[in-house]
Amino acid sequence: NQNKDVMDVVLGVSQIINQNLIMQFNYSFSSSDGYLNDPYKIVSLVDPVTGDPVPRIPAPGVDGPSHEYRFESRPGERTKHSLFGQAKYYMNGKVLDASYRYMTDDWDIDSHTIDVRFRWPIGDRSYLEPHFRYYTQTHANFYRTSLDSSLPLPSYASADYRLGEFDAITLGLKYGWKTESGNEWSARLEAYSADGSVPANLLIGS
Repeated sequence: NQNKDVMDVVLGVSQIINQNLIMQFNYSFSSSDGYLNDPYKIVSLVDPVTGDPVPRIPAPGVDGPSHEYRFESRPGERTKHSLFGQAKYYMNGKVLDASYRYMTDDWDIDSHTIDVRFRWPIGDRSYLEPHFRYYTQTHANFYRTSLDSSLPLPSYASADYRLGEFDAITLGLKYGWKTESGNEWSARLEAYSADGSVPANLLIGS
């Protein structure tokens, strides 16, 4: 029975540059305190030589997992800072919408996000809108893919891939149209791909 307190503050400004261009800039601050663990995430114990998971021998007649593990443990505090910039540019009916976000926190995670949409009108009532998004981040200072069974347990450890180092790309296409009554309908198809990597110093065994 533990609590978590979260405080978020956003400061922003929007500016019309000219009749075709509008820009926006935001600064975000987030502070979390309390129970920040994911209760369903675990970290496996592995043999320091082979890197294989350590088998678990349950008591006779008792079911349980086949290998040793520990529940994750994260720091009880987290502070995040974000900078965000966005521009929308009108070009003879077409609209370019581009944004960039940088985030850093005291868990040593730094991330960059680029998001671009381009609305292309088709006739008077419909349009196509391609979408591209790129995201990359570094890993948290307590991120571990596994734990060395021969060493004392660290104070904090998590194998949650969302705290690891990875890149992600989203590609999408949206089709929208306006009915004669003035209602707008749209259909969107997007594909998401992520590619993670593990620093060599976090690998255990041969």
